[in-house]
Amino acid sequence: MNINKLFEAAKKRGITEIEVYTEKVEGTDVSLFELEVDTQTTFETEVSFIRGVYEGKIGSCYVENSLIDLDTILDTIQENAKTITTDEPYFIYGGDDNYPTIEDKKSDLDTLTMAEKISYIKNISKKISDYPGIFQCPETSYGEESKTVTIVNSNGLNVTKSVKEAYIVSEAIAKGNDETKVNYDFKLVNSKKDLEDVDSYVKDLCDKAISQLGGKPVDSGSYRTVIDKKCMSQLLASFTSFFSAEAAIRKLTYLDGKLGEKVYSDKITIVDDPMCEFSPNKNAFDDEGVASFKKNIVEKGVFKTFLHNLKTAKMLGAKTTSNGYKAAVNSGVGIKPTNLYIEKGDKSLEELFSQCGNGIYITSLQGLHSGLNPISGDFSLQSSGYVIRDGKKAEPVTLIVLAGNFKSMLNEVEAIGNDLEFKTSSVSCPSMLFDNLAISGK
Repeated sequence: MNINKLFEAAKKRGITEIEVYTEKVEGTDVSLFELEVDTQTTFETEVSFIRGVYEGKIGSCYVENSLIDLDTILDTIQENAKTITTDEPYFIYGGDDNYPTIEDKKSDLDTLTMAEKISYIKNISKKISDYPGIFQCPETSYGEESKTVTIVNSNGLNVTKSVKEAYIVSEAIAKGNDETKVNYDFKLVNSKKDLEDVDSYVKDLCDKAISQLGGKPVDSGSYRTVIDKKCMSQLLASFTSFFSAEAAIRKLTYLDGKLGEKVYSDKITIVDDPMCEFSPNKNAFDDEGVASFKKNIVEKGVFKTFLHNLKTAKMLGAKTTSNGYKAAVNSGVGIKPTNLYIEKGDKSLEELFSQCGNGIYITSLQGLHSGLNPISGDFSLQSSGYVIRDGKKAEPVTLIVLAGNFKSMLNEVEAIGNDLEFKTSSVSCPSMLFDNLAISGK
């Protein structure tokens, strides 16, 4: 698509402002089933979402692979603008003076043929299958994806960002005493070395599957509880709407009217950092073209800011926090965290167990889409994990239900682990120790 010709034609049509948001994605997915290639696909797409202001209203047009001519694009924008009856604010952002720079990390994965990559993941799958105590490695998958987003508009904005990642997902099944347990894990791959040095990845994956065998429920009651980093991350991700300015406008968050107030324990600092150095997911700008920056949402328990896009910032008399993101290329701009996390503490997982003394270690949560209330913060989730006895991880626990309130939890946290890390999600937490969480069992 010739952007300059589009802008010139739009001006002649009386379209006063116009913007083109383009996303190009290409990648490969390979899946092994019992050591043999089951599926192998490649994909490549280019889609654009074009917005224009006509007679004071904003219309749009969605284009796949530049298959629509300029006149059709402009006709569609004008017709859509004529149907708008509301006076909601719109924004075609002119850009910022400076944008953070995302380092272009070189990888030697591109020097490998697909046959060589498949050979590496076959080796990983075989290591899992041959691991003592593992019954089967039914599936190992490898994926690569590169994405480039460009936003150009007639107000002077012209920004581009690219991200490329590769990853492995593996599954291990342990079997014993007529019982099977499944564990899966994800590994980011940045180099050929990452495909070779997988022994610790395989060991962790398999040991977790094996250690779950023989689990039984515990008696119902209140327990000192360590929740592992994966489960804490899932909980925080489920409740991120608390921090959205959209929720505040709709009166759907208990944080409405709480700016500047202490809402959590002073041990809790919650950060959203688009350029987080230890995250693989970096964003130099949001989907409105606003330059990204780090912000503390909660600082030592005090609520500092909602997350905003341009629209909510104007409605609430605030400044955008560069969190305006689309759910899809052709959708409107909502609010989403980038790299949102609770700051880590200074305790290792073993030190959390030791401080816990006797209690429960939660390593798995189920029912996250149905067993919690994203407005009140209440949750009741089927869980599994391990007993903590005398400060050590002991026998497995299963068929239990963890219940509580997320706001209350963050006010009662006793200690925070130092094991914070990002993988695929834009939300992460370290492991945490809590006193007296309700667990239903036998």
